[in-house]
Amino acid sequence: MKGAWAPGAVACYLGVVKSDACESRAGYLGYVAHELRNPLSTALWCTELLGSMQAADRGGPRGVKLAPTARRAIGRLSGLIEDHLLAERLEAGGMAVRVEELPLGELLAEAAARAAGPAGADVEAPEGLHIQGDRGLWTRALEALVAAAARGGSRVRAQVLSAPAGVVMTIRGSPVGPEDLELPRRGSPSDPSGASLGLVVAWAVAASQGASLAASDGALVLTWPGSRP
Repeated sequence: MKGAWAPGAVACYLGVVKSDACESRAGYLGYVAHELRNPLSTALWCTELLGSMQAADRGGPRGVKLAPTARRAIGRLSGLIEDHLLAERLEAGGMAVRVEELPLGELLAEAAARAAGPAGADVEAPEGLHIQGDRGLWTRALEALVAAAARGGSRVRAQVLSAPAGVVMTIRGSPVGPEDLELPRRGSPSDPSGASLGLVVAWAVAASQGASLAASDGALVLTWPGSRP
């Protein structure tokens, strides 16, 4: 992913180097901080109001509305923190992974069932097609990719093929361009669902597992070079 953490980034923090990579990294961290502050502020506001209300009011209509609002904000905050930490650990190479043979069609179907939303998904994958990788990481990545394609209520269409380049997965739905695979930065759109770092995580997982993630013709394309049925 363009703008990801790169050798020499520590020098940026020490003020030794001033480069486009440093600026991109700073912009990304500013975006993450902004995304974290939004749900945190909402949760704090709700809890402060609940704390200042009389006991009878907390059980009334206003209290009943504030409690789930705070719960949603905390859930969004939790998801953002988990996504950010996972991407950082993968980028730093500081995370142990368990490599095993994984049925790709099964993983994709499960991810689509959980993340495609109300519009649903169509999944096409040949039987017996496997990849080598960490199940937990690929589950997170595929769910993030399906969720990105499902934005705006789009129906997701996912297809897996064995090609000369290796195993190729194409996920279509809401159009995705190459710019969507760059690190978000200050001013990038926010995501009220808390999934704004989903593609960052998917890219980090792919890179750590020997695969590549790209955007082509409005679709997300994952390639496992050299893999075969």
